Amino acid sequence: MIKINRPAVISFTLALIFFMICLQGCVMLGDDDSDDEQNYFINFEPDSADIPPNSFYISLANAVDDVFTISVSVKEIEDLYGTAFTLTWDPTLMLYLDSSEGGFLRNSGMQTSFIASLEQNYPGRLVVGYTILGQSQGVTGSGLVCNVTFKALRQGESSLRFINPSGIDSSGDTIVSVNWLGGILKILLL
Repeated sequence: MIKINRPAVISFTLALIFFMICLQGCVMLGDDDSDDEQNYFINFEPDSADIPPNSFYISLANAVDDVFTISVSVKEIEDLYGTAFTLTWDPTLMLYLDSSEGGFLRNSGMQTSFIASLEQNYPGRLVVGYTILGQSQGVTGSGLVCNVTFKALRQGESSLRFINPSGIDSSGDTIVSVNWLGGILKILLL
């Protein structure tokens, strides 16, 4: 009888999915050659002022002139082994610059994998995958999943939303009843 290491299969599957997305064509961003830097006031209004337990949520981490970073975090989640979601926004208002792994899943003590790539032909969609590698329990608690940095392009409002989100526990099962909370980002010219 063959013994299957379920967490390893889940990790491999998540990594393979995001590798396939990248093979379909990651969008590469060039430098913006414009010299007309603008100063903006960035404000984020979350869907809910009170974040309930078992939630993924977006918040504004920092903003300097026309560059700002939003954070994706979890609150009081149990046994999170991996997550995958697409973050959406209005690409005419903001340009994706970079993303970085948060430390939440590293609390497992195991190696992690973080992949973020713009979806081909959709500049306002960032596909994110973040998982523990190897056999381990998931992480329980609250913390930072990732940071995403943008450049403001003009004044306006954009919703920031999760589409196709999922959280996986250490048994490979989908974590049910998870709240996925976005909000409205407002960009104002100073």
